[in-house]
Amino acid sequence: MKKEHAMTQIQTIVILTVVMVVLFLLGVILVIWNPIPERIPQATISIEGEGDSIVMQHVNGDSFPSDRLIVKVNGDVQPNSNMNFQGGTWPWSPGERIQFYYPSPDAPRLVEVMYVTDKGESILIDKARLEPPPVISATPLPVEMVLPVTPTPLPTNIPVSLKDANPFQPPVSDFTAEPRVGDPPLTVTFHDLSYGQVSEYLWSFGDGSTSTLKTRFIHTLSPDHTR
Repeated sequence: MKKEHAMTQIQTIVILTVVMVVLFLLGVILVIWNPIPERIPQATISIEGEGDSIVMQHVNGDSFPSDRLIVKVNGDVQPNSNMNFQGGTWPWSPGERIQFYYPSPDAPRLVEVMYVTDKGESILIDKARLEPPPVISATPLPVEMVLPVTPTPLPTNIPVSLKDANPFQPPVSDFTAEPRVGDPPLTVTFHDLSYGQVSEYLWSFGDGSTSTLKTRFIHTLSPDHTR
């Protein structure tokens, strides 16, 4: 009776051991095939730039150890050794500020804060675009003075005829006739060019017609008097 009882206890212990081993192996298998996903930290980062200086403020969220934080500027990774804490140290925690310098003429500047996972993947935490400040020249630019141009007045030519030179000289008859050649009947335009002291005018055209006009006039000559 005692022997049978002892055998029963041994069997129970063996069964429990086997069950525990099986459960342990199942647990290992589950862990290997279904690993616990890594928790990615979350944070809000304020990023500002002034000239070549970039300041990052950890506003709130999780802390970042030095070996898990990557900062990129225009795609270039910045060494964490260049990060200067302003009242803090690693791990980077809420309320702490980091300042570093990035002298570059490129614009705009893209600043990215990233977290490195256990698998080596880079996960973006926050980013900002920084516009460079305007470049102000130390040497004032020359100012071109444009003065108004006053047009030079053209000389005024006042025609003076010979008859106005000495109005007391004896009259001299002179005239022009255009045209002087043509088929009859021919219309001719006469211009008076007489000068001196002239009191009256009498024009005779040889065809019986006359005129007492002083200035320009037009007369049609008959075929018999065309020359």
